[in-house]
Amino acid sequence: MALVVCSPIPGCSSWSFWPFARGDRAHETGAKPVSTADNPFFARQEKDSTAAAQVVDIAFDVMRVELVVSGVRDSRKIWNHVDEVRVNPDQAALLARNGFRVGAASPGAWPAIQTILNASGAKVSSEHLFPQRGAPLPVRLGQIQDDESIFHYGRDGRLAGKTFATGDKIMLIDYAVRPELDGCTDLGVSFEIAQDSGQSVWERRDGAFLQVPAFERHRFGDLTALLTLHPGEFLVVGQCDEIKTEYIVGNRFLSSRRSGERYETLIFLSPQPYQTQTTRRSPS
Repeated sequence: MALVVCSPIPGCSSWSFWPFARGDRAHETGAKPVSTADNPFFARQEKDSTAAAQVVDIAFDVMRVELVVSGVRDSRKIWNHVDEVRVNPDQAALLARNGFRVGAASPGAWPAIQTILNASGAKVSSEHLFPQRGAPLPVRLGQIQDDESIFHYGRDGRLAGKTFATGDKIMLIDYAVRPELDGCTDLGVSFEIAQDSGQSVWERRDGAFLQVPAFERHRFGDLTALLTLHPGEFLVVGQCDEIKTEYIVGNRFLSSRRSGERYETLIFLSPQPYQTQTTRRSPS
């Protein structure tokens, strides 16, 4: 079960060390940060015949930040501390044309980002999420309640659109932990609309078969960002504010209006690999 904490940033201490507060056991708060220096999961092992084979799972710290869109876009200052070159340049350009920005940030960038968020009066919510083993992590970004038209540019440069009556706006995180690369994590970031079909299917979860709702999914397949995070780094996803068309997919997923004000959303996501099992190989 995910723990959700919602509070304005000023004076809030519950997230002040995020996203570096967890260590090798992702369910424990206040542990040391994941690093190659002090985390036994990432420590290099001697290559002998009795080396341990490790089973790795992963959890994610997900922080959502909402900023009021006014004359000054505080989010622009945040992107000064984010490495967007980590994404393939052609794909980054396509994402930007569709209203998205994706990049990675180091632990050293967090104090500057936190200072910007404190000064902007941002609204923050955080979750600690465990994906189903072998399945991507869905991060819900919003809900369609009335007919909503969403347009996007494909790799061929063509503009396509579709109107959705209902559905959830989802960011999907595919992942692969790389212990052989000192604990790097490969991420794939994509976007979809998931609509409840009104039917049920059987799925195996935690060793048991359960009847769950079936969803119709519209994936924006061309808009997938691939990048690798080093231990301690975190993913940043936000809007490309140069795209003014509100119907473009990035603006539809990462902006909203409430009480006469427009808000933009930033997502900070930190993978937290942890060891769940170790088995010793027999000597050869």
